[in-house]
Amino acid sequence: MMSFMAEICTVSVKVLRNTNLVSIPLGRQSPGLHPQSVILRTHAVVAFAKSLQSAGRALPDALFKDLLKAMRAGLQDKALPVQRACSETFIALHMYSAACPLQPTLDSVIPLAMKSLETADHLTRRALSRLLANLLAATQEPGSGVVAPEQGKKAAPKEGEDQGNEPTVMTSAAQDRTGKTLLTTQDMLKHLSGPYNRANSPRRLRNAIIDVYVTLFSTLGATYVESHYAEIVKHLMEEVVLPPRGQSSRHEVLTTRESVGVVLRDLIGVRFLSETGQVMAIREWTNSYLKKWQTQALPGSTRTNKYVLIIALREVAGLLEQLGNAPPSILEVLAEPLVRLLSHDSYSVRLAAAYALRRFCTLNPNQLPRLLDVLLAEVTKDLGMLGTPTAPKELDQRVIGKSFALSALMATSPSRPLYVSHDITTRVFDLAVSLLKKSGDHDVAVAMVEVQVAWYLVASLMSLGQGLVKQHLPQLLVLWRNALPKPSSKDTSVGERGELEWSYLLLVRECALAAVLNFLRHNETLVNIDVARRLATLFTNTLNFVNGFATAYGEALREQAANPNGPTSPISTIRPTLVEREANLRRRVLQCFTALGNSSATETMHAALLQAAITVFADPDNYSGSAAQAAIAAQAGQFTDVWQATDGYASGVTSLMKEREGVEEGLNRDTVETAVESIVSPCLNLVG
Repeated sequence: MMSFMAEICTVSVKVLRNTNLVSIPLGRQSPGLHPQSVILRTHAVVAFAKSLQSAGRALPDALFKDLLKAMRAGLQDKALPVQRACSETFIALHMYSAACPLQPTLDSVIPLAMKSLETADHLTRRALSRLLANLLAATQEPGSGVVAPEQGKKAAPKEGEDQGNEPTVMTSAAQDRTGKTLLTTQDMLKHLSGPYNRANSPRRLRNAIIDVYVTLFSTLGATYVESHYAEIVKHLMEEVVLPPRGQSSRHEVLTTRESVGVVLRDLIGVRFLSETGQVMAIREWTNSYLKKWQTQALPGSTRTNKYVLIIALREVAGLLEQLGNAPPSILEVLAEPLVRLLSHDSYSVRLAAAYALRRFCTLNPNQLPRLLDVLLAEVTKDLGMLGTPTAPKELDQRVIGKSFALSALMATSPSRPLYVSHDITTRVFDLAVSLLKKSGDHDVAVAMVEVQVAWYLVASLMSLGQGLVKQHLPQLLVLWRNALPKPSSKDTSVGERGELEWSYLLLVRECALAAVLNFLRHNETLVNIDVARRLATLFTNTLNFVNGFATAYGEALREQAANPNGPTSPISTIRPTLVEREANLRRRVLQCFTALGNSSATETMHAALLQAAITVFADPDNYSGSAAQAAIAAQAGQFTDVWQATDGYASGVTSLMKEREGVEEGLNRDTVETAVESIVSPCLNLVG
């Protein structure tokens, strides 16, 4: 093989470059002029790549320049199989041939590979990802940063030096240079984050770069990733999550969050981190991100970004679940930041903090009684301050965040019954009932907070078992009947009600239905025909209310609908619009009818339910503001790419693509690769 390397290289390059038209004689299929066969060109490159494995050292230096030029051109060939073959050849050249310097190869190959990723299919994307991953991983090998002297050249002696033969002196400095890497971890990863954050980078390229990240960390290995975990996390937060490109729209925010979650959780967290590494990772997230957020920002300090906090809280919850039981050193540093983050001004952060606190207490139940007492006392105290002149501006957000956590911890008690007393469940139920009774005596702003807290607590109690729920079921049915009355003529006309009052009416029904939904999911045996008929009547009342509201308030809803591709705004600092309230209530109604199942109590509502469900998808004027209509009209007749269809509403409506992938491909594919593919696909199913 070594004696034939020159001929193999010459013939392979010649065939690869031969794109001239060739004549196919008559009698053959499709006679006439055709380009050189793609199959022939591909296999010529594949044959050369395989020959490198056994005879790469015999590759003549004289042919290397033409070879690299041909392979670089092949990376941008119109035939995707040729691109894949050239990618594998570059990997083989680096692994089996010493004539391929790393730094020049990086500078010339990375831009070409990034360009090809924009139009690559699945197989080609995987080949290009392996190429980029192997080249970048090679920069972390000890000694890759040492520049080898050119062959045939000898360093000229400096002036005044003796040109005689001097004995060579081995020093420790020369030995240290052999461990030098070509790039630092941050510099290596910036080769990916740079194209990812470029303003003109298409979404398909940005999604494909996530595949490169996954392949790169898999190539580097578990030992490297665990030892450089802090640097990797810092890069992903600062260079992927925080740049303006990743926050330009809600779709970008959710896609970035999902992508980073796949890298950190599915790949690094599950596959690479040892038990010691998991403890180290929790400590890194806590000290570097969670503990740095303060309720009141100190002068000269910056708060941790909310998008970073959401990812940090999700990752901490996942790591806790992996560990099974946090060591005492983690218990001491983690509980206090989680409780403090319940007062964050972002709804998503409060929700993520409540979930992380639930995982924390589920795996460390000895912390459950103390945190339940603390949260119940603080919720009661903050509720008493609502509406008072001395109440802080963020008090309503703080109360709702703590009620999230209290509800989440109450829901863990069935799995940890030895740590939760019956007394605290009674106190929670009494607090919820008293809030519902008192809410009518307060103004709308205070009543909205009280109603949310009350129904969140009731919803958590629905999962505690039929013994408790059956005892309070008659009282619950009365509370639900009061919250979901039959709509009057005033409820189906705009009238003199302001936006705040309409928000309250929609919110009351939505929160009450959330509690009903939890009741139906956890207490099926209590839903007899009488209870089903009562609940079906309440659901019908709510469906009629939301349909009447949407009809009467339709023009205002269309005017209020914002551009879904516009900049995202923090939900907690801007009150949810009536469009969002109406959509959430409609979602709850459909969920409750679904949970009630094929009961005879809902037979009369089948036609109305079918019409309501179809209207959500088929109504062309549904939630379409003037800005969105203008944008659609401007692009009429110019739509050519499904990758630009990110309307924030219909994207991911169908699950047929996911089902097809699961049946045909999921059984034989890596789970992380499948997760990346679901992000790369234009049909996304992301939940904020």
